[in-house]
Amino acid sequence: MNRPTLETQHFLLRSLEDSDIVHMAELIFGDPDIGWRFGLVADTSSPDAVVGTARHWIEEANSNWAAGGWGAWAIQPRGSNAIPERPFLGFCGFFDPDPPIENHELAYGIAKAHWGQGIATEAATAALAFLFQETEARQAETVCHPTINLGSSRVLQKAGMRLRGQIDYCGSVAAGHGLFDHFGIDRADWLNWHASTAPSSRLLPE
Repeated sequence: MNRPTLETQHFLLRSLEDSDIVHMAELIFGDPDIGWRFGLVADTSSPDAVVGTARHWIEEANSNWAAGGWGAWAIQPRGSNAIPERPFLGFCGFFDPDPPIENHELAYGIAKAHWGQGIATEAATAALAFLFQETEARQAETVCHPTINLGSSRVLQKAGMRLRGQIDYCGSVAAGHGLFDHFGIDRADWLNWHASTAPSSRLLPE
């Protein structure tokens, strides 16, 4: 499947490219205020590991587009496509689930310089809309730490996901991080939630 582009009110969600590896490595996984938040599912132990992690996540996203018709996007401002060095604000989308999650796992990372601008909420809402409108996916899930990632908890709820409980995520208890909040939404609940909200995005023609 071609990797679709989504347009939201303020942003463009475009395909992740090899040229984004350096941006994702520097602005997301390599940022000491952000990278550690992915510590259970990403190797950020050295500069080389950070670059390898960014490359792996992009390759996984694009492999899922080819195999299943879903994946992840880079986020940039609307109207910036003509700029040779397209601004990279972060990424958002779906990745292979990590245990004990079993369905499409939503993940995102926003460059620190752009925190507090509503980017994560807008991107996550658009990603979920694509998943349930354009694929046959039945559920989406994700996690966030109950005390450290309070901002993410608000983002997920604004995007329509609901707290389902707490889980031991990828050995988080043994690693000393405790239980993580487990969020999810299924197709029926998303359709009910979407019916009461304004359209959040549109799929741009290829």
